[in-house]
Amino acid sequence: MKKKLLFGSALLVAGMFNAQTYFTEDFEGTFWTTIDSDNDGFEWGAVDYGDGQGNVATSASWDGTAGPLTPDNWMISPSIDLTTAAGTVELRWKVYAQDQAWVSEQYTVYVATANTVGDFTSSPTSFNETLTTSTGYMSRTLDVSSFAGQTIYIGVRHHNSNDWFRINMDDFAVLTPVNDDATLTSATIDATSEGARSVDIVVTNNGMNNITAFDMEWTFDGGAATTENVTGINLAPGQTNTVNVSLGNLTIGNYAFTADVTTVNGGTDGAPGDNSTTESFTIVENIPNWTLTDSYGNSYTMHDVLAQGQAVIIDFFASWCGPCESSTPELNTLYEAYGSGNEELQVFGLTVEASDNDAIVNGLGWGATYPKFSYTAENDVQWNHYANTLGLNPGSGIPFFVMICPDINNPGASEIVQSDAGFGTGMFPSAYEPKIGACATATYNGSTSIEEVNSPFSVSVFPNPISNLATIQFNLDNATETSIEVTNMIGQAVYTSVMGELFGQQNITVDFSTYDSGIYMLNVITNGTKTSKRIVVTK
Repeated sequence: MKKKLLFGSALLVAGMFNAQTYFTEDFEGTFWTTIDSDNDGFEWGAVDYGDGQGNVATSASWDGTAGPLTPDNWMISPSIDLTTAAGTVELRWKVYAQDQAWVSEQYTVYVATANTVGDFTSSPTSFNETLTTSTGYMSRTLDVSSFAGQTIYIGVRHHNSNDWFRINMDDFAVLTPVNDDATLTSATIDATSEGARSVDIVVTNNGMNNITAFDMEWTFDGGAATTENVTGINLAPGQTNTVNVSLGNLTIGNYAFTADVTTVNGGTDGAPGDNSTTESFTIVENIPNWTLTDSYGNSYTMHDVLAQGQAVIIDFFASWCGPCESSTPELNTLYEAYGSGNEELQVFGLTVEASDNDAIVNGLGWGATYPKFSYTAENDVQWNHYANTLGLNPGSGIPFFVMICPDINNPGASEIVQSDAGFGTGMFPSAYEPKIGACATATYNGSTSIEEVNSPFSVSVFPNPISNLATIQFNLDNATETSIEVTNMIGQAVYTSVMGELFGQQNITVDFSTYDSGIYMLNVITNGTKTSKRIVVTK
């Protein structure tokens, strides 16, 4: 919790003793000493993941470039003076596995009176854990009372982990607990998009007694204070209680929220320095606008696509992602079934891998004919908005899909009707296709003619994407004057062939070996009616 007031010396209260904090660390400043014991070039460092936690200490067991890692990484705190400490002394911290789809990170926290690896590994005071799934950062406590009167160091080791992702740690503190201590741990808004919003206020029992009741006041946007009386609970030390409060309907803008624990167990909190929080909430558009150029040089603007009545599926992927490769053909089938971006549905693929340039994206060979966009900083902005700001993918796994039903009059307020992190066979026809039909505003009003939409036959192209020869397949019920035309994305004809009168099943081969890489429209024209198919040429 970054905006929470730091602990301080508390007033002496009858029946309690002075609270004292000897050390805190939130990794917003100078980092600890690090040791890369496995010499792989990866070690502990500070990162802000944009999840409201601020900077955290993080160590990897997998890297997008290097792949699986077998970390043996240490971080060692500065000296901590406990020479004035007496009685109970605790070390506290928070820990979280960054990707909740891949959770088996092992770490050990040691305490010793010297700061070498050997001093830590020979110390009897330690906490060892292999992480499991969680809903957020988990609080941990280690009794270090035996070190009262001495100077200590904290040593944290990330080890015995392979091919998972990252372990994150934050908010270390060494302190003497008091009997009654309710810490206001966090105040988190449920989403940052317009609409009815609420805040979860989390209170943690950091004292020695169980908490059976507490009172809390909160204010929002300069309004009157509201008191919450929380009773009927029995929080053991270390346990939390969440109070949900409603903020009403919020529009785009910035807002201030404050909360304060005023009483604990009917009396005064023994350590009031951690009872308050002040948060700033920014409400943003549900669907932010962007303009990007795809890997073949075609420009798209998100709000323009929504304004012309197209549902949109965003596919967040990376070139190294096996499930992304598996999901692409099924998603592409849905894309082509609904007009290849020229009717009710548009699909955009945005890579989140920084090294994915146009050549890599175009060379994937996954069978995608929908527009894909090589990496730019905007890709990460969009990823963070949907995954973290809107909370649709807190585990940060890929592939990650977001389906949007358009609001043609206010594209930024368009509705997200489906989202998934990960892929399962049959997911798109079962979960996404019904949403297209149920989306009443997905009525395309772009440039496609009625003849193209209502053509009496379908056209297939194999393969697609195309590198050399392709077979164009369609069936004519009656003898029909037929021609084939290929146009680029600005409508210029680059190929025309008059076939004459055709009848029945047709399999026509066209050589695309001399074409530049890019997206084209294949038009089969029968008696003046045009049937179109988007094709991709790649070299």
